[in-house]
Amino acid sequence: MTKKNAAIAMFRTRLTFIWMLLAFFGGHSSLLAENQAQIKPKNSAKRYPPKLRFNAEAFRSFEKNYIDTRQKYNFVYQNVIFDSVGCTLNQLTRPVIPIQLALNLAENDTATAILVAAKAFLDENEPLFHANSKQVVLGSLNDYDEFCAVLFERAAYGKHPAAGQSRGKVEFIVEKKTGHLYLLASTMTRIIGNLPDSATYPKNKLYDKLKDRTLRFSLGQKHIKFTINRLETIQLSRVCVYEKKTFDDIYDSHGKRVERRLVSDEPHLAYEVIIGEDLANPIATIFFDAITGEELAIDYPEPKW
Repeated sequence: MTKKNAAIAMFRTRLTFIWMLLAFFGGHSSLLAENQAQIKPKNSAKRYPPKLRFNAEAFRSFEKNYIDTRQKYNFVYQNVIFDSVGCTLNQLTRPVIPIQLALNLAENDTATAILVAAKAFLDENEPLFHANSKQVVLGSLNDYDEFCAVLFERAAYGKHPAAGQSRGKVEFIVEKKTGHLYLLASTMTRIIGNLPDSATYPKNKLYDKLKDRTLRFSLGQKHIKFTINRLETIQLSRVCVYEKKTFDDIYDSHGKRVERRLVSDEPHLAYEVIIGEDLANPIATIFFDAITGEELAIDYPEPKW
């Protein structure tokens, strides 16, 4: 046999062997996947950032918790919207039979009694909000003629502090005389893992990103322009978790937006950078990914009504 014929014969033998392998594994794809899972290194790099999307099993668990809560409090609301991605209550409004919070008016003024009762409700129904009263901070408490509005914001995301205007919130609007809950709204998403333990992106590179940058925004009727031209106007506050969310806007037949439906949520380990002459009252807060250095968002001050 010539060298050329021998080479052709060897090539055909290899080709036949390859086709046999493909045929075998084509009929045994589950075995192939199982073998790959077995040989995959245990300490392989986790995907970052993690992404929260709709998960049927997680949503079924949330639905069960909601049904249990509804039976416990025996409530009926005409408008019920679920956040199926974050697995939380988006809105309960227009009550027929409202939830009644237990107000202890004997020992507290009305606003304090409502605050205490709202915290107790969070603790009793933690699976609906993925947080308890120790994992939130009071965002605002507004006392009106007949109602009191309480807003809590997520303080912790796992073992890291939570920050930014996109972090989860829970709002209660309560009738003061009766303790009836007229509105309950939540953007408090379920927590997912795969976040690094600590920041790795060099802090000094953030100053290069921010040097001589000009920020422009409006606060009510006031238009503000601020140029970052001194290091004293930059403060690296802390490493936190910033939730980068994407939404679908839902409109009614008149073109009015009636709902912002969560599509996905990416929690990032982030540097919180405060900008301004008076850092206690910053011009802006900028969030950078603490692993990649990507700029995630700029939070400007919210108008106070």
